[in-house]
Amino acid sequence: MRIFCKYKGIKGFVKLYNDALRYQYMITKKALRKARVLAFWEKHGLPATAEAFGVKRRTLFLWKRKLKEAEGKFEGLNEKKTTPKIKRKRIWPYYQLTNCLKSAKMGGLIQKFDYCAFLCKTGLDLLYFNSSTFLLGDIR
Repeated sequence: MRIFCKYKGIKGFVKLYNDALRYQYMITKKALRKARVLAFWEKHGLPATAEAFGVKRRTLFLWKRKLKEAEGKFEGLNEKKTTPKIKRKRIWPYYQLTNCLKSAKMGGLIQKFDYCAFLCKTGLDLLYFNSSTFLLGDIR
């Protein structure tokens, strides 16, 4: 008996198959649970859903809106990243900066002209003053 492949000759089938394998696990278990809760809500109503799953009304409407925005695809129910896109830069208070420099100067670690290099190594940003001479004159 001869082996026959019905997909032979179909252009793009291999790419489609590879993409299907790749995206198979793109829907998380949490997203599937959310979809199950939404289906239960549609069928049985709010009081039964709140009792069965412990989900609040506002959360249900949020999930429903996300599903609608994703055009009914369950990937829309996946959780998004919660880290901020723009992270704040730490600006050290003046007294902490001076204490750090004083301790380094007392320990004999640095000379007066090496302060900027020392600040860069310790991770302190020189954001609120332009020249190191302004700062160095105040430190004793």
